[in-house]
Amino acid sequence: MKPFDLSQFDPQVLTDNVVTLGEDWADKDGAASALEESKKVILAKLSLEHAESGRSPDKPSGISAAAAEAMALKDSRYEAHIEMMVQARKEANKAKVRYDMGKMQLELIRSLVATLRDEMRMNSFKPN
Repeated sequence: MKPFDLSQFDPQVLTDNVVTLGEDWADKDGAASALEESKKVILAKLSLEHAESGRSPDKPSGISAAAAEAMALKDSRYEAHIEMMVQARKEANKAKVRYDMGKMQLELIRSLVATLRDEMRMNSFKPN
């Protein structure tokens, strides 16, 4: 195992990197959440659109709500929304992994530095 080079240790650079990773995750998580929250709104709009298009002079009440929702669920616009939603969540999850790994790296370095301090203390203590 290669020894840790303290001269390469810059806590500010590491901290800034973790902050950047965390902000990236927060942005991606927010985007994914917004898509997930709008899923029902999109479905409702498409259902209403299909219900309206099902009206005719001989059937003024249009199609049933269940039929309109079924049409909305298979609408390519709804499928595209679901696809975007899943992709956004996938990207948010990947960003979260990178953020967690950055935090873990900081913790490992902190632990290593503490161990090195203890080793230096033990090596400097020489009983008579």
